[in-house]
Amino acid sequence: MHYALENCVETAYSPLTVEKCLTIKYTILLTEKAEGGNHVSIPGLPDCPIEADNRDDVIRLAREAIAAIMSRSEVVQVDVPNCPKLL
Repeated sequence: MHYALENCVETAYSPLTVEKCLTIKYTILLTEKAEGGNHVSIPGLPDCPIEADNRDDVIRLAREAIAAIMSRSEVVQVDVPNCPKLL
């Protein structure tokens, strides 16, 4: 399952200074627990397990948890050279 998280920020300084909306898709694993309720794990955020009584609540809580983590994070892309080992 993919759920998109959208963060849009518009600065108050100038109407010309508007940051782009950032949409990051996270795959979440939704599992029904044998004793009832639902569990979500987020492979991209392994320290963020979520549990709730029903499917809608666990998805909402997962989105909120991802949003909370993203609000204090910076998205940085790095280039990693792919140099094969020469024999």
